[in-house]
Amino acid sequence: ATVGRRVWLARLRFRNRDFAEAERLASELLAENAELADGLYVLGLARIGMEDYAGAVDPLERLLKLRPWSTVAQHNLAVAYLHRGRLEEAGRLWSWVLAREPNNYDASWTSAFIELGYHRFESGWAHYERRRHLSDRRQITANLPRWSGEAAPDRTLLVLGEQGLGDEIMFASCLAETMQRVGRVMMTCDRRLMKLFERSFPGVRTFDAATVRGADVAERDMEVLAGTLPVLFRSSLDAFPEHRGYLAADPVRVEYWRTRLARIGHGIKLG
Repeated sequence: ATVGRRVWLARLRFRNRDFAEAERLASELLAENAELADGLYVLGLARIGMEDYAGAVDPLERLLKLRPWSTVAQHNLAVAYLHRGRLEEAGRLWSWVLAREPNNYDASWTSAFIELGYHRFESGWAHYERRRHLSDRRQITANLPRWSGEAAPDRTLLVLGEQGLGDEIMFASCLAETMQRVGRVMMTCDRRLMKLFERSFPGVRTFDAATVRGADVAERDMEVLAGTLPVLFRSSLDAFPEHRGYLAADPVRVEYWRTRLARIGHGIKLG
């Protein structure tokens, strides 16, 4: 097969999330031509997909030497740097990208993590909110008026769960404050979190985000993405409340594990 066809196949494997095969095909191409830009590109992306950020740095740095004008290469190298803790270098790359492509929503959203890490909340949250324009976020809506944090004691708010399990738990740290501003809160989330959230925040009604229907949440008046709650409530370091936890464990399961672990005896228990 020609080089072009093999590059196409490697890209196809990457798009199908077969990262290991994409890495293998790209590595074969680079063994024949170490400066094949398309091979370096696929190899870097495949390793990012495999969360091998250390391994992604070298091919993406080499790609950038060949294509210093490439905003795509700059962005993906910044992603690898971010996950390697090289925050200043990642920030410089994203600044370069956004100066040339101010509507690059991927770069804007991911650069928010650096801004927030340095406690630059105003610019960080502004960049974070641009995730709304990403294709997988535009679909998360009930087509209701957006809530902007205003007091609405007579209205029902629908909080739309988004991103991963850990993200949903983190965003829930703002639910108590949300409940103080509106009359009622409904929430879509991962089904594994439904009982936990209802137990931890009495009065919140949860729905499985994967199966919820419009009729299930027909009483709602307005909506907000769960990831927007910290934008509204965590605008400075002082806005992060001191607490000893905001999630309530199931008392029946607590007692079960307390009894079971007690049978093992004294000492440190790992598991």
